[in-house]
Amino acid sequence: MKSPGVWNCIFSKDMALSDIISPPIGVLFGCQDFSDVPVRIEITNGGQEAMSDITMNYQFEGGSVMTEVYNGTLQPGESYIHEFASSVSLPSNGIYDLQHGLKQMEIKMHPMILLQEHVS
Repeated sequence: MKSPGVWNCIFSKDMALSDIISPPIGVLFGCQDFSDVPVRIEITNGGQEAMSDITMNYQFEGGSVMTEVYNGTLQPGESYIHEFASSVSLPSNGIYDLQHGLKQMEIKMHPMILLQEHVS
C-alpha cells in the first residue's frame, strides 16, 4: 500500500485506485480464451476520513463508460475489491485500451498479449 496522500502528505480525503486486478498486467497468451474477461479493481481509502458511496468507472476501447457505485463505507486504511457487472472481450491479437478514472492500461495482444499500465 502506498504511503498516505501525495508525496507522503496526509489528506482528510484520499481515495485511490490501488490495483487493477483483472485484466492482469503482464503477458497474456493468445491461445487462451479472453472472450469474457472480468474487470476487477481494488480501491483504498488513504485519507483520514471515512468515505461512502464511491463512484467507479471504466471505459474499454473507446466504448461506453461503465459506472458503478460502491454503497458501503471505507474507513481510513481500508480497501475494497470491486468486480464490474460487465466484462471485456479480447477476441484477437491486437492492442486494447482499458481506461479508469485514475489509471489507464494498454493491452497489446499478439500471439502473446502484453498488458502495460500507464498512470494518467
